[in-house]
Formats: sequence, C-alpha cells, structure tokens
Amino acid sequence: CGPLRSCTLTMTQARLVTATFTSCTVVASDRGINGIELITSCGSLFLGPSLTVVAPGDLTARAANVVILRNGFSIESGGGFAAGIDPALGPL
Repeated sequence: CGPLRSCTLTMTQARLVTATFTSCTVVASDRGINGIELITSCGSLFLGPSLTVVAPGDLTARAANVVILRNGFSIESGGGFAAGIDPALGPL
C-alpha cells in the first residue's frame, strides 16, 4: 500500500488499524545551496521559489515522475545542477 496505490484490507474482527504514508511530493524552496546536495522524491519534485544554487554548490535532483523548476529557481555562476527521472524511486 502507498499514497499512490489502492489497498484492500479484510478483517474478521474489530481491530484498530493505523497506516502511515510518505508523501511523494517534495518541495525545496526558500533557501540557498552552497554545498553538495541530493534531493529525491518518490513522485514529484518542485524546486523553487526562492531556491538558489550558489558557488561552489552542486545540486542533484531526482524524482520518480517529474522534476519541476518553478519561477525563482536559479543557479549562480560557479554553481552546479543536474536533474533526472528515475522510476525506481517510486513507491512500492
């Protein structure tokens, strides 16, 4: 079971059931990156607003479905950035 998948639960007696789901939407915003950083998401990854990679920072962004660069995402001279899609990051 996961937030993007359905589940079926059959019970023969009254029981208390608790489920915890991890959000597969990640938002990185309102900060500067000046070191080496990896940001991943099991679904969608949104970068910005107000997210800046400053020298000598190096940001790698990976998501199972989509990486979206929002207005206000920037890379200053000397900063590094790479993004990619990796379906293996998706929820089980």
